[in-house]
Amino acid sequence: LGAGDALYRMDAEPEALGAWESVVALPQTPSTYRAWRQIAGTRVRQGDLPGAITAYRQADRLAPPEDKAEIASRLGWLAKETGNAGAAQRYFATSRASGLPVGVALLVLGVTVAVSLAAILQPTDDLYRLLWLDHADVAAGQLYRLLSVTLLHADYLHLGFNMYALYLIGPIVESSGARSCSWSSTC
Repeated sequence: LGAGDALYRMDAEPEALGAWESVVALPQTPSTYRAWRQIAGTRVRQGDLPGAITAYRQADRLAPPEDKAEIASRLGWLAKETGNAGAAQRYFATSRASGLPVGVALLVLGVTVAVSLAAILQPTDDLYRLLWLDHADVAAGQLYRLLSVTLLHADYLHLGFNMYALYLIGPIVESSGARSCSWSSTC
């Protein structure tokens, strides 16, 4: 594995690929997973997408739990590039899975939509006054306003664009946070 990595760094990619392939031909060791990942990356760079899919599937079989989402995402991209939309959709769903029935991002999205719609549809602006960021009220101790202001949106377009962005980016941030927490004992 180390020889393959060194050869790759010296721009000898075909020789590096041969070294990594020799690692996966041996009985399984802790290096086998990393070798499959290197082989998959090399196959992508060479344009051999079916070969990359095979290598990533082997890597996924051996991957530690914290790497599964990333590999699923790469398999999703490869499936999409090879025209297999159904598999791509399944892989992308697997890559976003947080183990919770509803992710935190979608929960925040729902609460924000409910509060914003209540404020927009209310004939008076009492809810806005209660939640908006007023510096004098914060200075007087109403610290909740530092967070509650994020639940307010001025109109449907503003709400729609922000919630669409949260819908797209939120699950990605959640899954990357879960992966980084699995490496840290402080989470």
